[in-house]
Amino acid sequence: MITKAVFYEFIKKYWAWLLIVGSAFLFYLLWSMHIPMNLCPDEYMRFDVPLWILRNHRLPIGNETELLNPIWGTSYAFSPYFPSIVAVFFMKIAACFSNDYNVLLHAARLVSVICGTLTVLLCLFIGRELFKRSGTKFLFAVLVGFLPQFAFLSSYLNNDVPSVCFSALILFSWVKGMKSHWDLKSCVLLGIGIAFESMTYYFSYAWIVLSVVVPIVSVFMDDSIKMKHVFLAKRTGLVFGIFMILAGWYFARNFYIYDGDILGSKFSSACAEINALPEYKPSAKANYKTEGLGFSAVLFNRVWHKISVYSFLCVFGYMSIYANFMVYKVYFVGVAFGVAMCAIFFIGKRSKFRKKTMRENNLELTSWNEIILMSGLILAMIIPYCLSMYFTWSWDYQPQGRYFMSALIPLMYLSSYGYEILTEKTQKYISKQVNLSVFIGLSYIELFFYVLFSLIIPNCWGN
Repeated sequence: MITKAVFYEFIKKYWAWLLIVGSAFLFYLLWSMHIPMNLCPDEYMRFDVPLWILRNHRLPIGNETELLNPIWGTSYAFSPYFPSIVAVFFMKIAACFSNDYNVLLHAARLVSVICGTLTVLLCLFIGRELFKRSGTKFLFAVLVGFLPQFAFLSSYLNNDVPSVCFSALILFSWVKGMKSHWDLKSCVLLGIGIAFESMTYYFSYAWIVLSVVVPIVSVFMDDSIKMKHVFLAKRTGLVFGIFMILAGWYFARNFYIYDGDILGSKFSSACAEINALPEYKPSAKANYKTEGLGFSAVLFNRVWHKISVYSFLCVFGYMSIYANFMVYKVYFVGVAFGVAMCAIFFIGKRSKFRKKTMRENNLELTSWNEIILMSGLILAMIIPYCLSMYFTWSWDYQPQGRYFMSALIPLMYLSSYGYEILTEKTQKYISKQVNLSVFIGLSYIELFFYVLFSLIIPNCWGN
């Protein structure tokens, strides 16, 4: 039984956690109840999938007549739609009270609201494991949860925010695995994260690939693990088994109904070629590749990079509602400065290669594992961005930050890490009462409120 004393002790100990997570949840929820669908990219097509499942009581095939978009000639039922399956659960509960379209829509949006909130909570857990200062742990969660674009994505039905949530879960399993020498719990978490990520979003698959590489390299560099090949075989079997239990059915179903196309992408293109309007058929789509231009056409396209970065930070609606230039400048400089400090101090620290404890507990994250973790995070940040560039070059010109939103967790971690080390380096020159990480976090929230009152409420709040 929970007594008042226990309850008050819990509040006293975790009040900052409750404040950050609770504020994020409340804001995401309120925005999800007010934002009009015509400001939510692709939600009208994505919402068709859980609505169809609710009405037909089975999973769809991509070319179901009711799901085919009259313009694009295809549907989101071809691509991974795990968040839509979860949305059906909330929609069924809502349907017990009302079958109104808007009621069901708001119920479906709870998936993004909850995934956004869980991401913030997971950032706190990750921060507790990796940062020595409590202020930096909170800074990490704030940088992620109160980025305007992430908050926007957490307010409507999409696959972007769930993919960020599962990438945070995967990162948490990496950290726990490295510290515990890859015990069973960390491998179970890894298997769950990989399974859900695989059924959510193509652009976040870098986390799955890296979840094969990072643990293997970590095990081989861990001197405490004996008979490494046997150990790896057992742990790999466990992770793969969990993946097959949770996600194997989805890819087996795709293999069967799409003639071996487990991702459904080829069938989606074929369906669009038949049903799309003439100017929107894949064969009629012009891109850099079909025009004979090399990849450098995107790589050195300053406008593409500018719009991509802006829309990663703060662009609402169908890429139509922008903040003023100074907002992007402050966000970019603030985050980039932290990353730069991380690079400078981390490289300098590695010049004195030694074992160290990143957090004062009985589990040690060695220098090798710290390097492996940093390398994995850098790749998890770069690969989605490169995939977005490749998509623009080979398929369609779309500089959209949501396509590489799975890079958010490593980006904000590296930035937070930089500010933590900077705090330690400058502590002897300033008052110990001044915590740089807390100052940055409060400034970040203040900027978020500026965006809220100057941009979100006037343009994106609705009724």
